[in-house]
Amino acid sequence: MRPLMRTALMLALVAVFALVSVGAALAQTPAPNLEVKGAISAIDKTVTPPTVTITPKEGSPVTLKIVASTIIIKAGLGKASLDDLAVNDRAVATYNQTSMEASRLAVSQPIAKHHTFVGTIKSKASASFVVTTKQGDATVNVNAQTKYNVPGVKNATLANFKEGDKVAVLAVETSSGNLVLHVVLIPGKPTFIHRVGTVDAYVAGTSITLKDKKGELSTFIVTADTKIVLKRGATAVSIGEQAIVVARRNPATDQFTAMSILVFGAK
Repeated sequence: MRPLMRTALMLALVAVFALVSVGAALAQTPAPNLEVKGAISAIDKTVTPPTVTITPKEGSPVTLKIVASTIIIKAGLGKASLDDLAVNDRAVATYNQTSMEASRLAVSQPIAKHHTFVGTIKSKASASFVVTTKQGDATVNVNAQTKYNVPGVKNATLANFKEGDKVAVLAVETSSGNLVLHVVLIPGKPTFIHRVGTVDAYVAGTSITLKDKKGELSTFIVTADTKIVLKRGATAVSIGEQAIVVARRNPATDQFTAMSILVFGAK
């Protein structure tokens, strides 16, 4: 065999082996995961494994297999099952392109089933509360998935809300009534007040209580930021001395915190 022909044959064999190797490597590469977002248009529990069809706004419907390893999460419920899903629910699914098995399915109810209530809390129970709105009273239920937001309070719970609080509530319709997804305390505008009286009680860094001419008591929180000014020879905040307190209401707790305390010594 001539050298030129031998070289050409070797190059051809190398090319063949390269193609085979690439094909084998591609066959061993796992199929990439894809994502589809849209509305559930069909749920088929008669087949094994059951399937869920999601129709995106653009493009063709995608039918996915729901297997034992599929993680299903539904807004307001947390971890859910196939029985918790319904046609027209909004869904985002991650799935294997080859097997068409869903690895994760996140679902929320249709927009039409979401409701917002703005009003004041009329009454409260352990797992529900009543909101008085312009349209009337609405009873809403809460669960472990309900989120609470109170200005200035970290990890707020239902216990941070009380009757008379103004709230905004995002809820969703369920078979057992409106389930709260999120409740937010609407704070009133901070109110500044000042009180004149005699010091009835005082705990440094904690609180001060003034008694006015009518004998009524007003207690204010004292913090490290409270400015204390001593006048007319006063050397400390003492019980029985005259004082003026300027305070600001905390909209989250309705408590007043002293911004400044002006204490007067003997005339």
